[in-house]
Order: sequence, then C-alpha cells, then structure tokens
Amino acid sequence: MRETPSNPKLPPPGDVPVWLFAIQSDAPLSAFEPMLDRTELARAGSFSNAQAQSRFASCRSTVKGILCSLTAQPPGLMHFREAPHGKPFIDSVYFNYANTKTHGALAVCTSADIGIDLEDMSRRCNIRALARLFCPQEREQLERLDGEELRRAFFTLWVRKEAVMKADGRGLLIGLGNILADARAECESVCISSSGNLALAVAVPKARPDLRVLFPEKASGPGDFHHG
Repeated sequence: MRETPSNPKLPPPGDVPVWLFAIQSDAPLSAFEPMLDRTELARAGSFSNAQAQSRFASCRSTVKGILCSLTAQPPGLMHFREAPHGKPFIDSVYFNYANTKTHGALAVCTSADIGIDLEDMSRRCNIRALARLFCPQEREQLERLDGEELRRAFFTLWVRKEAVMKADGRGLLIGLGNILADARAECESVCISSSGNLALAVAVPKARPDLRVLFPEKASGPGDFHHG
C-alpha cells in the first residue's frame, strides 16, 4: 500500500472509483495552462492538429484536476512521472486513465496498482483483421459472430485485455495474443461496464478480491466533478 496523506477525499483502501468525463476538442491550449506543466503543454503542442492538441490537454487537465482534489495537492505541484514502459504515476495514489476522441476515464486506488481502458465501439476499424491478434480461443469465438454482436464482443475483449496490460505496466508490449480475457490473467481480474457506444474495463490485482470497482463517477472538466 502506498503511503497517502490523511485526506477524507481519498477513496477507502478497498474502493476503486471510476470517473467518466467528456473531452474538449475545440479549446485553445491556453485554456489548460493552469492545470498543465511545461512538459505537458509541449507534448500537447507536438500533436499535428489543433483538435488533437485540445483533446490531449483536456483529458490530462481533467485527470489532474480530479487527482489534485483527492490528494489536496495544488496543480502546480503535481507532476506525473513515467514508469519504465511509460505508465504515468504519482507517489500519493495509484491511478490509470484512458480516452477516446470524445471521452476519458480515470480509475483511482490507494492500495493496489490498476489498469483501465476505454474504447468507442462505433469507430471504424477492420475487426476481422484486428481479431487475428487475439488468442486462438477468442478468434474462434468471434468467427461465429457477425454485425453488431461481433462489434460489441470484439471491443469487450479488447478493453479487458488492454486494461490488464496497463495494470501490468508493460502495456501492448505484452501482446494481445498472450492474454486470454475470458480466462482471467494470472495477476489480474477484470470488471467491465458499457454505456451506449463506450466500452470500459478496469483491471485489479487478482490477489485483492476485496477491491470494489465503482462505475462511474462523472466529471465534465477539471473543476467539475464529484466523488460519491
């Protein structure tokens, strides 16, 4: 367990609250300057178009806003560091986040490392081709499906796999074909939720069956969220 400051806003050790929030794609980078440090603003500016810049800055700002509220830490003093494979972290609490073009999701825990993935099931992609990256059992399962049933089954498997890989910390380096989502991973179990065209999965340590994933908290921006 990480040592966390005494703060009534932090979730209890057995809870994993999840926030789902909208992402802005039309706001200038200057709108996010109060929440982002120079490195984050530079990263946002490196994206090729204004919409991508705004989406990155909006997502990161909201995530930092929630974490600052939970930890009672001013935005100017909160700086994300990166683990060896790029997973962002801070010392005071475990967290992980994911985003689509329109929404972001954040999971927080004070007692165990976690992973989260969020996917837009309406986005255009070659599902049959991508499914070749899955385990043989999963490919066989998907081959029996078609249409909307295939799409939802595919994205359900995808978010479960990626959440587990992000909890592990190595991400896609593990390989989609090396995790059998339906059989649970060796180290993680998965909770999943879906709403409309969004599929969301959270991976928590298998050794922590006491952890309770709470779907979802809501946040519309860095200063507008609540913890139930």
